Amino acid sequence: MAGLPPGMSKQEAAMHVDAYMEYRNLVGDTDGGAPLPEREYEELRRKAAKAKQNELFVFFRNSKGLDCRAAGPSSRCFCTHRYRDHAWFEVDTKRVKCRMAGCPCKCYQLIPVQGSQDIKCRQCRHSFEDHKADPKLMKACGKPNCRCSCFTAVWSCSCGETWEDHQTVFETEIPGQPYRIRARGALQGLFHRLRAVQYRGGSKEEGLLGEHLSEVLLGRLEGGGSRPGMLM
Repeated sequence: MAGLPPGMSKQEAAMHVDAYMEYRNLVGDTDGGAPLPEREYEELRRKAAKAKQNELFVFFRNSKGLDCRAAGPSSRCFCTHRYRDHAWFEVDTKRVKCRMAGCPCKCYQLIPVQGSQDIKCRQCRHSFEDHKADPKLMKACGKPNCRCSCFTAVWSCSCGETWEDHQTVFETEIPGQPYRIRARGALQGLFHRLRAVQYRGGSKEEGLLGEHLSEVLLGRLEGGGSRPGMLM
């Protein structure tokens, strides 16, 4: 295989890639570019194994209780750092503070951006990245000479609500029913996307059909009448 070091098989290369991805998801950018000492990394792996027994799920929930998004390792926080850079292993306390050196973020707060996307403040038009993550400063803008004292987003979700109408929610698995939280988040995200069809060129009938389908699926899930792979 072209590009592989001499004597390395595809299987060995795949193992190295898997090891790198595991390291990146557990450590994030908190190592400052220098690999963690083996003892520290093994301790982090131990925490990950323990957290897996009662996994912590993070949702971006609107005022009606619908989960519009689910956070993954690369999901950004208002402090600009990713979820993997936070204390994702704090399952019991749910105090998922940022682990990046010098960051004042006390708890992960999802900001719905991907890649180079940005969300600007309605008051000062500066990026969320220019606002303070320190809760004591009420997300005031840090730009020189800017008097903006609180971030309010120029952004609306497909559910029709603003960023301020959502909150970041931490939940653990329901004993004996580990699939439900995962499925609920996925289905509620589908609910909003299907409902948005009628606003993005689709017919009203298509939008209503999608909304009805999602409500039926969610109703069965919450009612306990479904199992993984048998939501219909």
